[in-house]
Amino acid sequence: VAGAVDSVPTFPVVGPPGIDPDAATLYPGWRYGDTADLPWLCSQFGVGDVVAGFGAGALGTADPVDTPGFDRARHDRHIDDGVAGSQAYQADVVREVAEGLRQRRAPVVVLDSLRDVGDAGMGVLAADGSEKTAHDVLADSYEPTQVVLSAPSPGERDVVVLHDRPESTNLTVEWDCNGEREQAEHTVGPFARVPVDTLTLSAGDEVTLAVTDGQRVVKNEYTISQ
Repeated sequence: VAGAVDSVPTFPVVGPPGIDPDAATLYPGWRYGDTADLPWLCSQFGVGDVVAGFGAGALGTADPVDTPGFDRARHDRHIDDGVAGSQAYQADVVREVAEGLRQRRAPVVVLDSLRDVGDAGMGVLAADGSEKTAHDVLADSYEPTQVVLSAPSPGERDVVVLHDRPESTNLTVEWDCNGEREQAEHTVGPFARVPVDTLTLSAGDEVTLAVTDGQRVVKNEYTISQ
């Protein structure tokens, strides 16, 4: 019988880092650890080119009743501050992981969920289709040309241009930390990752980054966490 079997079907494996999946699911800041653990998770467990899920859950209504698949206990361990605080936390997790994966040049990235099916969930849209805070944050994170911090935490952090277009371009990059503004001109190549400066950041600092090609301006704002 064994000799008659020409091949054995194989199926892609989707799962957490550490089980050698074909596509990893990454939930730092939600299921485990912190979003700052993303680089360590990727290097320690050899996360490949495909990320099949990331994000965090958030409330869609002030008094959620119908919440299929939503882990309220896990949510409340991270944030217990109503709808605004819940959605702000989700947005922070989504942005920090999305920006981290872009800096790694991960070619295939899938958000956990687009739309909630109940009063709370992992989606960036509520069940009624209205946008949660994370919706626009995610869209901004994947602007073809964007400028980000290497990590939104205290310490020496790079200002990095992410340019995912097939042609070189001349860019003006601006960064403002607590009202002190600087600017630089850079020519970046196709699909480039270019550090343009290094900032020394402390908890509570307000940082605004902007990049323009002369036609469109894209901004990114951070409040530095502990």
